[in-house]
Amino acid sequence: MIFAEALNTKSFMSLIRYRILVVDDDLTNRTLIEAILRSQSDFDVHTVSDAASAVEYLSEHLADIVLIDTTLPDADGYALCSHIKFNLGLSHVPILLFSNDIASGDRSRAMETGAEDIIAKPFQRFELMVRLRNLLRLKSLQDQVSEVEHVMFTMSALIEARDNYTHGHAERVATLVERLGHAAGMTDEEIQMLRRAAFLKDIGKAGIPDEMLNANVKWTTGERESMTDRLVMPTPDGLTSIKTPRLLPILRHCHENFDGTGYPDQLAGDEIPLGSRLISIADSYDAMTSDRPFRQAMSRDEALTTLRKGSGTQWDPSLVELFIACVSQSKPQTRSRRRSSLLAA
Repeated sequence: MIFAEALNTKSFMSLIRYRILVVDDDLTNRTLIEAILRSQSDFDVHTVSDAASAVEYLSEHLADIVLIDTTLPDADGYALCSHIKFNLGLSHVPILLFSNDIASGDRSRAMETGAEDIIAKPFQRFELMVRLRNLLRLKSLQDQVSEVEHVMFTMSALIEARDNYTHGHAERVATLVERLGHAAGMTDEEIQMLRRAAFLKDIGKAGIPDEMLNANVKWTTGERESMTDRLVMPTPDGLTSIKTPRLLPILRHCHENFDGTGYPDQLAGDEIPLGSRLISIADSYDAMTSDRPFRQAMSRDEALTTLRKGSGTQWDPSLVELFIACVSQSKPQTRSRRRSSLLAA
């Protein structure tokens, strides 16, 4: 039994293989690197001798990591790195540069061209393997995030498919909140988090019966109260299996009002996470300018007037004005970047 379990584990692990591309014009170096890497049972190693061959290979095959010599016969290794990251659209593929001599500015140059790391030749076997393993772990985490996002978007689409009047709502809210986030001085990481929240905010609708979801009249106060627990994301303590502590508060508090009359926790003003305040405005605007079973869509001007009337009660006044400026396609005064504001929400 013990032998069988060990055999099954070995068989399973053999399914996990990383494809590694090595780009080096020196045959001796390629042979050495290949010998080091092939000692690992989960490494599938491929080598090419120039930049053109590397581009051709990556245009036809997937790779989990790329090792590039900074000196190639037909291109600069740094330039090849930049081309792979930005022109081929493979920003998610880690790149490790290596060079005979690393000068003081080479590491900064490597980072600027998109490389994750740079290492000096001749290689120390242990150092090379540690750096590769670290980069592969990083890519594995990024792949998991991408897979989770794919599931999120699929679930969002399925939920919207149940509601005849909200098709495309999540994508529109994500676009609106992205514009608002840029105007508010959010970082790229923060804006990406806002987009994820826009797709996840209606996940609670999955538990609402079709007859209520597609009702041609507004919910009564009693119906809305009975549905609140399904509409609101639980607290992080109640979602111990989900490791998104910065995202969950944003989702939980999208229904709070600026004056403290919202739900679920009656937060007010700056107590409400900034991400929740941003999404609330974008979500409300799209809802107002879309047809619903019980009313026709408002015009843009009518919706903006409604936002302004609710400024200070339902929505953050400063963010409402910023949103109106965005939608009106004027040039709003961009706030100074507040890197910790959304991440700490």
